[in-house]
Amino acid sequence: MNDALSDNYRQLLVTNRDILVQRMQLHEMWAKMRAARIITGADEELIKLNRTPREQVEMLIDHLERKTDAIIEKFCDCLVKSNQTHLVQYLRPGAPGPPKIKNRQITTLLNPKDE
Repeated sequence: MNDALSDNYRQLLVTNRDILVQRMQLHEMWAKMRAARIITGADEELIKLNRTPREQVEMLIDHLERKTDAIIEKFCDCLVKSNQTHLVQYLRPGAPGPPKIKNRQITTLLNPKDE
């Protein structure tokens, strides 16, 4: 078992840091991350010392960069369980994101045909 984060995951965290910081919501994730042993109670307290949600996510990403690939996978599972599946695509290339609605579907929704 490898105890270091692979270059692939490290690069994903670095490349996608801004979008993760902008979009991630941590309030529903704390208990899930503790249960998955991604963070400890002490880690959570330290991260929460940051005043803004943005600063908290920044510190969490710093924390994740010191972890393993297995921890990143567990973190992705926590994102899914907290209804943030759309963020998994930034940590797992090729993971299915939310379904895309085609223009034709939008038109149909906006202008349904009378039956």
